Amino acid sequence: MKRGQGPVERAPASASPLRLAAIIQECLTPRTRRFAPIDFAHHVINRGNERRRIFFADRDYETFLRLMWYAKERHPVEVFGVCLMPNHFHALMRPRAAGALSAYWQWVLGCYACDLRSTTNTLGYGHVFQRRFWNRGIEDRRHFLAVLRYIEANPVRAGLTNRAEQWRWGSAALRHTSRGFLLDPLPFFLPDDWIEIVNSPQPFADLDAIRNPEPRGRPVKSQSGPQDEARK
Repeated sequence: MKRGQGPVERAPASASPLRLAAIIQECLTPRTRRFAPIDFAHHVINRGNERRRIFFADRDYETFLRLMWYAKERHPVEVFGVCLMPNHFHALMRPRAAGALSAYWQWVLGCYACDLRSTTNTLGYGHVFQRRFWNRGIEDRRHFLAVLRYIEANPVRAGLTNRAEQWRWGSAALRHTSRGFLLDPLPFFLPDDWIEIVNSPQPFADLDAIRNPEPRGRPVKSQSGPQDEARK
């Protein structure tokens, strides 16, 4: 039976609105489309083709961050967190218009791939990135903070630095420097000891949920500004 011709999958009674929408879309469309509803934050990931390096020198990291910034003038998105690693990147962001997330990354990844091939004299060597990009919607405040912590702690877990704020290509460092032009105000206040939290080992349950996602809770809707972190 072809997709789109059969009955809609029965959703769990506890499924979040974000998950319900994904199930309906998966079953009723002949081809899976990018699921990136507006006004929800999303965890975005992409990596180099065959896990190859995509950033080789400081210039490469700087170029990518500036492309992310320039693209915000073209497509309405907010960037809350980012971490560039040698062969992949993470971002936490929120689209403000239909199709904005896909259009944003299509432009950034296309421009960066062309620049990298040109500067390394490797035109015609195939894809730079493994795929378009992977994204998952953020479902509640706790999920948002867990994903931001995961993103900013990436270079520490990888052994690239002892402290997240020392990694120049991540939002843990960018947020407190003049180079933080890319980042938008967070929808939630961070705890005063946020950096120490990021540099501490993250609970395995959180790591597993982020790496092997199963939707949970209600999705976080658009916020106009920081919310009271003390409300739990």
